[in-house]
Amino acid sequence: MLKDFENLDFEVLKEDWNEYEIENGDKLKVKFVMVKIVRKKIPGGYNFGFNSNNVIGIFSPKIRDPGKPYSPDEIFKSIVNSDMKWKPIKEAWNKYLIKKDKSIVEVKIVITEIDKTDKIDEYGDPHYLIRLEPVFKGEPKKLR
Repeated sequence: MLKDFENLDFEVLKEDWNEYEIENGDKLKVKFVMVKIVRKKIPGGYNFGFNSNNVIGIFSPKIRDPGKPYSPDEIFKSIVNSDMKWKPIKEAWNKYLIKKDKSIVEVKIVITEIDKTDKIDEYGDPHYLIRLEPVFKGEPKKLR
């Protein structure tokens, strides 16, 4: 149950943007933002939970007329190029200090798939469906 979890105060030591080039020349910027860290006592230690948000930006060298906001259903139905290739320009591990025990948690966001749609956003950039997964390194110490 959620009431069994304890909120852990943390400090952001490093929270960088990752940058990628998509095969068509568009640039992608992604930032993982830690919002909350919680723990629950279990036999033999703790179970940790993380609440986060991803901030995503597309930058296209081609200038287009602005589009409009679309519903998620419209976006999913408008894929024209699935599983596009990309290459990293800059990837970083974000670092967070858990204040209670001074342990460090590192997180890196990993792209698993990029799909391009035929839709254009309100800034003139193409809409993409981007699937991301956080990867965690290190474990908080067993807090007493």
